[in-house]
Parts: sequence; C-alpha cells; structure tokens
Amino acid sequence: MLTAIAEGTAKDVDRAVGAAKRAYETSWGLKVPGPRRGGLLHKLADLIVLHFDELAALEALDNGKTFKSAKALDVKFSIETIRYYAGWADKIHGQVIETHEGKLSYTRHEPIGVVGQIIPWNFPRMSYVIFWVQSNLAPSLVPLID
Repeated sequence: MLTAIAEGTAKDVDRAVGAAKRAYETSWGLKVPGPRRGGLLHKLADLIVLHFDELAALEALDNGKTFKSAKALDVKFSIETIRYYAGWADKIHGQVIETHEGKLSYTRHEPIGVVGQIIPWNFPRMSYVIFWVQSNLAPSLVPLID
C-alpha cells in the first residue's frame, strides 16, 4: 500500500468551500493581478519540473501506468498546460458587446467560485490541472449600459 487517505464528509466539503470563499474574498480573486497569477503558475510548473521523476513515479503507482508513460504524458503535459495558462493570465481582457441599439454589455474573465470534480482514473493529474486553471478563467457577462 502506498498510503491511506480519509474519506471526506459533507462537513469537510462545507469547510473547504468556506475556506475557498474566504480566500477569494480576501486574498485571491480579483485582488491578485494577472502578472502575479501567471508568476504563481510558472512557479508551480517549476516545482513540478523539480520533482518530475518523483511525481511520475507516484502517478504510475496511483493508476497503474508505466513510469515511462506517466513521465512522457501525464507530468509533461501537466507542466505544459500550466505554462500555457500562465502565459494567458495577464492577457485576458474583457470585451464590449453591442447587444442591441441603446444597450452595451461587456465580458469580464474572472473566477466564479468553488467547484467540485470527479477525477477519472486514467489521467487524474491532467484532469485536475486543466479543470483548475480553466475554472479561474471563466467569463462572466456584466451589463455596462442599460
């Protein structure tokens, strides 16, 4: 056995949602500018590179892939995906849209809140990375002139 993990309860989920909401309202969300978010994502990718072989071994043990496959696909693609979105963090801008005469709306890309995900067994690391990064780039439509 590699490790043992306790099963989360409804109370655990509520506590995690509360903590994420507090972080969004106080120290994250729109309070962290794009260049800083991009820098943090690059730092995460750097840490994965630093522990590349260790993470590939854990990935192989976790889901039965070969070490070579976990290294060449899962960990490598995770790094590439994080770096891709790190590059977008300071380049995402809203857009003004004329919805009809006399009314404009604008889009604004911003985190929308806490979400949960069921992770598939065959690409757990990539699924988590893609979901987490994209959920922080979701657009919202905000009325500009009514």
